[in-house]
Amino acid sequence: MGIANAVGRELMKIVWKVLAPILIELLEKGLKYVFHKVDELFTDLMDRRRHEADSKAREAREQAEATDDPIEAARQRGREEVWKEMSDHYKLDTAQLKAELIRLKTQSESQGIESLDSIPSKQLPALATPTVTQSIVDSMQGLEKPGD
Repeated sequence: MGIANAVGRELMKIVWKVLAPILIELLEKGLKYVFHKVDELFTDLMDRRRHEADSKAREAREQAEATDDPIEAARQRGREEVWKEMSDHYKLDTAQLKAELIRLKTQSESQGIESLDSIPSKQLPALATPTVTQSIVDSMQGLEKPGD
């Protein structure tokens, strides 16, 4: 049994050397997909809010121009200014949050790779259980193939 265990450990080290780049690629693709979707959803939401604020500013400007009442015109110009300011804030918030998303993506990628690199070789046999192997195969479903 001692020789079989030693051979098994060495075999797992070899397998790990083959699997590690594949797992790293899966991690990178998975993170890239998640961050892309978060960015896409957030950008769409903020764009809709910014466009709504722009629309409200135009409405207020049109109402200010259409009235003969100077007090109402001043009130509508004030509303226009507020909506323009909100639109500017949405634009600024979008840029700041996108920068934060990029920072988090970079940090997550590097921590994920460091975590894979830090798995001790004595834990490698546990990674080869049928359950873990199947979960790896399942996670690969739907991801684009390398080179695509």
